[in-house]
Order: sequence, then structure tokens, then C-alpha cells
Amino acid sequence: MIGLIFLSTIECAQPTQVKFDHLTVEDGLTSGSINDIIQDSRGFMWFGTNSGLNRYDGYEVKFYNSISVGDEKSQSLFVTSLIEDGKNNIWFGTKSGGVSKLDRKTELFSHYYHDPEDSNSLSNQYVNDIYEDSQGIIWIGTEHGLNRFNPEDNTFTSYYHDPEDSASINDDRITVLHEYPTGTLWAGTRKGTLIRKIYQMMRLPILLMIILVQREREQI
Repeated sequence: MIGLIFLSTIECAQPTQVKFDHLTVEDGLTSGSINDIIQDSRGFMWFGTNSGLNRYDGYEVKFYNSISVGDEKSQSLFVTSLIEDGKNNIWFGTKSGGVSKLDRKTELFSHYYHDPEDSNSLSNQYVNDIYEDSQGIIWIGTEHGLNRFNPEDNTFTSYYHDPEDSASINDDRITVLHEYPTGTLWAGTRKGTLIRKIYQMMRLPILLMIILVQREREQI
């Protein structure tokens, strides 16, 4: 099974010829199914696969085993999403093992899980997307809730759909996250797209918050 295809163009007479180079399990990938790809600030390519986190330096593939011995919640190697944060750490979400962070200085993993007895834990084990905004805040979209990471105490603030609050997110299944240049956080859900300036609003008086939400709705 082909895991990755590299596209390059060759200068020649029209029409332009296209060449595909392949990186497969025979080259060291732990799986032929790739779910996300990023290039970090050092030039390394990172691949989130169905069977773990892989790093490619242009010559060989390195597998990062994120499973902690004796830790049942870290048993998922199915990587769904990847980012490099402003401190050059690699964050990745998994299908059933929450989210993990690879410290590039120590090469050690930190794992964050959902704990039903802890309201400040990750809202769900299934992570769909991870995003770092322009203020350095890490946002995590899961199958049940949107999460904001609080680095001071390694906790999460979670946001859910409230049928009695029209200003809440419109669905708990967050599929993708992105920040607009103006600072607006976009979140895709199973029921459409929503817009919230959550981290900006938390610092504003309630009346000003209402005015901003109303103006934002009028612009849509």
C-alpha cells in the first residue's frame, strides 16, 4: 500500500511532466494510511498514521512509540492530527487515546486524557483536530466538545452545545479548527460552521461581549 506520494515538476517543453516519488512501509513508515502531515521548524516531516507517529529526515523514517507501559489510556497509536507549537513541541491527537505532546528537548511524552470524574480534563478521548492560535493557545476539537489547554496547571476548559444558549457551539463534534487573521476562531462541526472569539470574550464585560457577538452575526 502506498503511504505517501511526493509531487515534483520537471522543467521541460510543454506540457509539464509530473513525477511522483513514493515513501512507503518498505521505507520505514509504520502504516500505509496517513491521516496528517506537517513540516516542523527544523525541516523534518512528521506523519500521523494509523499505527503511530513517524518522522522523516529526508533519508530515513523514525517511529515514535508514544505508548506508556502500564498506562492503559495511552494504548492508541492511531494518530488523527498534528501540530508544532510555538515552543517547537509536537502535539498529536489520537482516535481513542486523547492527546499527547512530545517535548523536543527531552524526547519525552506528556499524555492528556478524558477523566469522567474530572471536569478539567480533556472532554473526550477521540481527537479530531489540534490548533495553536496567534496568542499561543492550544485548542483541541474532539468528538464531544471543544477544549482550551491551560498550560499553567495542565488542565482544560471545555465548551459544549447548550440548547438553551444560542451563543454556544452548535454541535459537540468538532471536526476542524482555524483562526481568521482578525483573531476569530473558526470551528467546523457536524452541523455546519460556527464562529466564536472565545479567548477574546473572556476578558470583556458582558455587555461588550453581547455587542461583539451581534456584530459578528450581522457580518455573516
